[in-house]
Amino acid sequence: MLVNSVNETVNWYKENFGFQLVMSIPEKGEMDWAMMQRDKVFLMFQTRKSLADELTLFADIPIGGSLSFFTKLDGLDELYEMIVDKSAIVKKPYLTFYGMKEIMVKDCNGYYLTFAEEIEKKE
Repeated sequence: MLVNSVNETVNWYKENFGFQLVMSIPEKGEMDWAMMQRDKVFLMFQTRKSLADELTLFADIPIGGSLSFFTKLDGLDELYEMIVDKSAIVKKPYLTFYGMKEIMVKDCNGYYLTFAEEIEKKE
């Protein structure tokens, strides 16, 4: 993901979701790139400057807003309780017509994160 500050983003994902830093460039100080992990999910963040040095099309592209990540998981209620006081909750838990319970969060760069859990069907 293209971000304004890798350091700020790494801290936000640590504090809100318990992600851990796997590696970064450079290893100390102001990072240009970082990879984080929680369970089987990996995320990578890179600054505009470092990305635009390689791909100039990223020099003026807006950050956040136009991208939404959808993550299916187990334990949505537990996740919500963990983040409700720390994150910018866009939509509190709600039920969808396609059998999911979801929440939506806005991260520190303006990206929207939707977390969804399949609702067990009762017969």
